[in-house]
Amino acid sequence: GPHRTADVGCGAGAVTAFMAEEGADPLGIDVSAAMVAEAARRHPNIDVEVGDMRRLLRPTTAAGWGAVVAWHSLAHFAPSELPGIIRGLAEVLLPDGVLALAVQTGAGVDRREEWFGESVDLTFVRHDVVEVRKAVQAAGLAYIESYVVNDDEPAERLYLIASG
Repeated sequence: GPHRTADVGCGAGAVTAFMAEEGADPLGIDVSAAMVAEAARRHPNIDVEVGDMRRLLRPTTAAGWGAVVAWHSLAHFAPSELPGIIRGLAEVLLPDGVLALAVQTGAGVDRREEWFGESVDLTFVRHDVVEVRKAVQAAGLAYIESYVVNDDEPAERLYLIASG
């Protein structure tokens, strides 16, 4: 639609750039200034800024976001944090706005010391499908689409789209 989209936890901006190429008006937001700089370097035609999804504000030019996308960015939070984060993302949506989530599912964490040939220190938290769905419903959103994918990737994933 015509409304602005927030890509929270945008990292290097691949999803933000894809949305822009498809005609959306996205803003990539990441807590890491280094990742925002990398996103701007890789995708000079997208808007990116430093920000924290746990305190996402409405866009400066509208009453809310048309969509908020959290594509694998919830992997950096403990399961106990999800209800509050998801509620906060839902609260800044327009009444007909959409929340799109992608998370690795299961229990436990994955530690990475190398990523695409680079040395890193990352922890990825897997989330329980039932708990994610409960957090979305508790935030006052209804499912549009929700499915779990289990293929050749290292972890099963939940993709969920919901709206108020």
